[in-house]
Amino acid sequence: MRIGVQGCCHGILDNLYSLASKHNVELLIIGGDFQALRNLSDFHGISVPQKFKRLGDFHKYYSQEKVAPILTIFVGGNHEASNYLEELPYGGWIAPNIYYMGRSSVICIGNLRIAGISGIYSEFDYRKGRYERLPYEYKMLKSVYHTREFDVLSLKSLRLPIDIFLSHDWPRGIEQHGDTAKLLKNKPFFRKEVEKNDLGSPALEEIINSVKPRYWFAAHLHTRFAATVHHNKINPSDYRNVFEQGGSQSSDEQQENSKKARTEVDTVPNPKPSLENGDHNDDASQTPSTLTTHFLALDKCLPRRSYFEVIEVEPSKPFQDGDLYMKYDPEWLSIIRAMQPFQSNSVEQTPLPSLDELQKLIDKERQWVEENIVQKHKLGILRNFTPTAPFHSREITDKMIPVTSVNPQTTSFLQLIGLQPEGNEPSLSSSVKNEDEIEL
Repeated sequence: MRIGVQGCCHGILDNLYSLASKHNVELLIIGGDFQALRNLSDFHGISVPQKFKRLGDFHKYYSQEKVAPILTIFVGGNHEASNYLEELPYGGWIAPNIYYMGRSSVICIGNLRIAGISGIYSEFDYRKGRYERLPYEYKMLKSVYHTREFDVLSLKSLRLPIDIFLSHDWPRGIEQHGDTAKLLKNKPFFRKEVEKNDLGSPALEEIINSVKPRYWFAAHLHTRFAATVHHNKINPSDYRNVFEQGGSQSSDEQQENSKKARTEVDTVPNPKPSLENGDHNDDASQTPSTLTTHFLALDKCLPRRSYFEVIEVEPSKPFQDGDLYMKYDPEWLSIIRAMQPFQSNSVEQTPLPSLDELQKLIDKERQWVEENIVQKHKLGILRNFTPTAPFHSREITDKMIPVTSVNPQTTSFLQLIGLQPEGNEPSLSSSVKNEDEIEL
């Protein structure tokens, strides 16, 4: 599959789709800071300095004035319309052909198994529940996008191989698996964090060491960086980072390739790692290829920055008629059901099970998923986007506060997996005027 990978998006969709279309990509993956602002009232749900606030392009895709020409998936970052994304904690369509991966999830596109986690790490909020509610106080505006241990444990419980993992943050220590000197030359202010082994997320470090995906794409730190993690540490010289430029090239050739990278596009060869269908993620059951993770972080969407690249990923099985069929992942659905008793809507997180205890719960839930979803052919992800807020117009201003609504997609998903939705019945949200706002 020909995949376009984008770093931070910052609401710039028109130019991105124009660029991706020129390179005939079948799937577009965005590493966060998507900024899905539907109207001006959504500024109450985004953590962005006032001078950087702009509506961006997304509202045109939300109102269907435009339709995304390429199937797009993304995870959330630390500059998001969190009030909208929180309507879809398990993932869903934020506009036609644009799919949010939720707080954490695994989906299948074609025959690629793709996992993702949203947000960035904060030690202060890591072990808290999901307590944030509109209208967001200042602290909530920050904590709402902080990664939680709940989601990390869910992903660490995966036992079947993952083709692609998507995050906004970097796994901690990933810089040690690439050209650290080059990274520090480009970003010298990272040095203290690197020396303290504090660059990136310790939670994602746990995930990459546990899940061992074939590819890992990230953004957030606004620089291009490639690395290779050899999980089995056998004959590391046999592997090469498929995203790195240069190698045995001359200085002139390396300089030319560097210029090419800065024009935002490069095509990466496919190392063709195989995808095993075993029951466990054990070293003995995987090929060396599945024990190697090719990591690539990209820059933000600005001129002369390396923010977009094209890669070729070979699926484990061939597509039929070129259809990028999207499906829920049975193992992930089992994990969601197993983790449901530990969900917390308050500051205090319900005590979480050990990984061994969780695996036993997942095994029990797998039978339910098999009987009620897999055997009944209900794995397909429906194209059921439904607007839940008014479209951008003169009537909707930034002095209005968005109102929480239960997204019908979340309700449908919880019904699919046999869980009762929380909150009120789905209804179209509106925006109300903030009576405490001073007119200027």
